[in-house]
Amino acid sequence: WTLYDGRSILRAGDADVTLAPASAETRAAVPVPAARRERCVLCCTFRRGEQILSRNSLLLTEQREHSFERPVLRARLTREGAGCRLELTAGCFVKSLCVDAAEGDIRLSDNFFDLEPNMPYTIAVYPASPGALDGLKGKLIFRSVNDVACGAEAEGTAVSWEGSDHE
Repeated sequence: WTLYDGRSILRAGDADVTLAPASAETRAAVPVPAARRERCVLCCTFRRGEQILSRNSLLLTEQREHSFERPVLRARLTREGAGCRLELTAGCFVKSLCVDAAEGDIRLSDNFFDLEPNMPYTIAVYPASPGALDGLKGKLIFRSVNDVACGAEAEGTAVSWEGSDHE
């Protein structure tokens, strides 16, 4: 787990946990400065060995009270087999990032996911129709809760493309 204050890590830790199905337990208490709650997010990754079972995030206030930042994504698109690998990173927490294509049908290995600050996240992009990957960088559209909260839903999330080998 990692507790973020906007862009920086306040606290982090890990624990070995075994839970019975459909159960809930308190495993740790994480103190949070009251003055920063509207900027804080707790991100947890549940693993079995190296396999990621689940990723979750928790805002420490109501979503409407959270102090979202307008993100700028750093993106890298690389060809991989019949599809592409899309690696995304943001300098701030991004809530419910949606990836879509303006033209052509694509299939994604994940969508509507959260990005932790400065932690790369990779998804696979596959064509669902012929030519869907042609000029893909120019077709991709990114939107998030952050955009809506910052009044920028019409513009969507800004993207800076890095070293991509697939246009």
